[in-house]
Amino acid sequence: LQRAEGKFGNALEFNGTQALAISSHGFSDDAGTLEAWVWLGSERRDAGTVFRLDGNPWTYHIVDTQGDALRYVVYDGKSGRSVTSAKLANGWHHLCATHDVRAAQIELFVDCAICRTEAYTRTSCSNAPVLLIGAFLADGKTGNAFRGRLDEIHVSRAVRPPNPDWAMNPRTNDA
Repeated sequence: LQRAEGKFGNALEFNGTQALAISSHGFSDDAGTLEAWVWLGSERRDAGTVFRLDGNPWTYHIVDTQGDALRYVVYDGKSGRSVTSAKLANGWHHLCATHDVRAAQIELFVDCAICRTEAYTRTSCSNAPVLLIGAFLADGKTGNAFRGRLDEIHVSRAVRPPNPDWAMNPRTNDA
């Protein structure tokens, strides 16, 4: 991965052929937040993976690009739910995707505005071997690759409100 100018210092730049795999990610199926600053350029792909966790038995949490929008999709082994943002301009956007089994909902916020809420039931993604960032990896090949930059990536075991000033006002990273 290459580094590029970020929202706050350096960011990770994804050119559509790379992925970052993080083991010991600390993801919780009960509640949590996936958060990052995302830079979107003029070349965007459908299903460009920002975050991906695949559980066993097969369930998933995916945050990806859908053309000019960002999407959060969750599959619980029986049915899937998704929330998609409105069309986004090129440039930096603050992404915050939350899930909460007690509230039975997922939410997607982009630039602190809620996109929508959908139903959520518990997944098995806490046992995912890795948290994938930038692409899906299968049989040593990348798929659903993201093109853009990511900065201030955070994974939390609690539902957190969107905090675009994370770098200026850090919270404890609890995952």
